Amino acid sequence: MPILLDLTAQGENLAATSTDLLRSFPRIYPASKLFDWYLELGLEAKSPRTKAETLTLCGELLRRQGLTVCSNPASALPRFATHILSSVSSIRNAALTVLQQVT
Repeated sequence: MPILLDLTAQGENLAATSTDLLRSFPRIYPASKLFDWYLELGLEAKSPRTKAETLTLCGELLRRQGLTVCSNPASALPRFATHILSSVSSIRNAALTVLQQVT
């Protein structure tokens, strides 16, 4: 899982393939575990592309499953909100999309 998240920052072919694999994981793993992994691994990455893709994946999980995928919303939502202040527009937009899915 950490390797796939890191591959989203690589070239177009690797990024597209790893993103497709990450999007298919909710069919195999429980969404709540994936959500926690995304919070721990993806949002701590150095690459802005990885952070933006992780936020997008979290938003998709929230849209499909609702807030029940989040084991502790009181700690997760502020972590998303901190990315709104990012200087990278893709991270900012993805963070806003995640918070929009919650409301």
